[in-house]
Amino acid sequence: MKLTPVLIIALGAASTLACKKKGDQPPQSSYQQPQCGGYNQPPCQPVSTCGGVGQPACPAPAPSTTATTAPTDPLQALIGGFLSATSSSLGAFTGGELGPIQGGIELRAKEDAKGMRPVGQLMSAKLQQGSHAEGDLLMEPGKCYTIVGFGGFGVSRFQINVIVPVVNQVLAQSPDGSPAPTLGPKDQCLRTPAPAPMPVKVDLYLIQGQGMVGAQAYVK
Repeated sequence: MKLTPVLIIALGAASTLACKKKGDQPPQSSYQQPQCGGYNQPPCQPVSTCGGVGQPACPAPAPSTTATTAPTDPLQALIGGFLSATSSSLGAFTGGELGPIQGGIELRAKEDAKGMRPVGQLMSAKLQQGSHAEGDLLMEPGKCYTIVGFGGFGVSRFQINVIVPVVNQVLAQSPDGSPAPTLGPKDQCLRTPAPAPMPVKVDLYLIQGQGMVGAQAYVK
């Protein structure tokens, strides 16, 4: 079939129009909006590089460590408190405050220091809980010592310690569960290990409570 010139022109125009319409459409983009990490979107999860199919095993988590402090030797803690504390004055209280302390010591000494005589001054101090006071005692070889203590109103646990200051060593200590302790009662009296007179510190340590404490050394 022959095409007339008019038909050929019409087909050409239709073909041109179809091409223009197809070219006017905007190109399709291959970009896709991410589903995480964008504005108002949840954060993206990190890509695992281990533990999956065809991946190496994940390393075991490092064990957690907790710092621990070695328990403190009670005697070393006592000496540390004795050395660092500001010692209260001894024998500075008289009258109504000291009277009950002295009376309590003398009463207990009739049993705990029977047959012994007092040596040195009556040691007394008003202490807060956890504080110390100290007095001096010269222990002579061949003699036996007892130290009788008494705590006044408000004192729950009071301890007496004998400390050798040259080497910062506790020579002896009384039980700490009483407001009226005795160090070396009766036949358990304390003797010096040195062949010569040895100066020591008598430490009055208020473990619990607050108030007046006192102590008197006895010898035989």
